[in-house]
Amino acid sequence: MSFPSDFLPTHERHTATVVEPAVIVERGEEVEDWSDPTLVELAGCIAYPGAVDADWQRAQALGIDFTVLVPSSYVLPSGNFRVRIEHESGDFILKGDIKRWVYGQRFDAFALELERRRDGV
Repeated sequence: MSFPSDFLPTHERHTATVVEPAVIVERGEEVEDWSDPTLVELAGCIAYPGAVDADWQRAQALGIDFTVLVPSSYVLPSGNFRVRIEHESGDFILKGDIKRWVYGQRFDAFALELERRRDGV
């Protein structure tokens, strides 16, 4: 399924790649192994620059580098994952929860608010 062509028509469609870590047992504990991840391509996504929103009660800023709308026909992982966006360098991490955006009967998507990984790993 893809989005209606007249919904956000000015936004180019991108391919987002979900990067999930493998799980290995290390010293009796299950840990994430990012050296051999599983890659799943999600075609037809809408990606646009994010914004900064201040949380004045906690005195911190929430920086969102990209918002990606993923067609609801895809199954997104429930655990830890990273996202790569076509034509953008680096990995992005999810900030907050995956949101569901339903607009009448014409539009149904998951909204991912992403922040660029800045830890150099």
